[in-house]
Amino acid sequence: MSGKRSHLILQVLQEVQTLSIEQVCTKFEISEATARREFIALEIKNLAQRFWGGIRLQTGLELTNQKPIHERQTELLEEKKAIAKAAAELVYDGDVIIIDGGTTTVQMVPFLAERRIKVITNSILIAQEFDHFRAKTGGPEITVTGGILYQELGLLTGHQSRESLMQYHASKAFISVGALNEYVATNHHHLIVETEQTMISQSEKLILLADHSKINKTHMCRICPVLEADVIISDRHESTLNFFQKPGFEAIEIILA
Repeated sequence: MSGKRSHLILQVLQEVQTLSIEQVCTKFEISEATARREFIALEIKNLAQRFWGGIRLQTGLELTNQKPIHERQTELLEEKKAIAKAAAELVYDGDVIIIDGGTTTVQMVPFLAERRIKVITNSILIAQEFDHFRAKTGGPEITVTGGILYQELGLLTGHQSRESLMQYHASKAFISVGALNEYVATNHHHLIVETEQTMISQSEKLILLADHSKINKTHMCRICPVLEADVIISDRHESTLNFFQKPGFEAIEIILA
């Protein structure tokens, strides 16, 4: 019911721009505590902004439905597997790596399942995948950060996640971006981006992963300048072939899988 109710609240926000807790409680016959949870859920999805006693529509956004992660995992699946395989080939035995949560990075797990490496991640889904393969092989040593659970993506975020990451040093960070243009890599929520930025700061080498549907696009929150990347991996698609021919990418290793 909560997902449907969130969508209905968002529909009303599209019409009136702001809503108070009292208005939502009356209209949807829910408690103040439930209304606040709905507000938090909408803010986490970057669809609205909370303020004292109410919520407002996120500026510049139109009503969208974010698909559950299990649905998004099947989109462009072969492309994501190819990108993940190419990313895994950059990992060597003995490496300590950080893997950001995402529908592309989770596909790296089968290719790393038998490697003698250490993996640090904020993704519960990635940790579960490694645990699944661990029953069959020795597998990598997995460290999972603490933090606040971003349920839609199975990610741990917030200051606890960042503080946990600050304790480690990695040879490589694999970051699954939400969007990438010729200047900057971006994602859709500041909590995710803050964690990704900490991952980058704790790693010697930055590898960005983005399938062609994310290329030449921009989300609200800036992860890093594109030129900070050591490697960018995407799939071999007409749009990516054209995009990475633009000036400026000569300094970055581009892999089209």
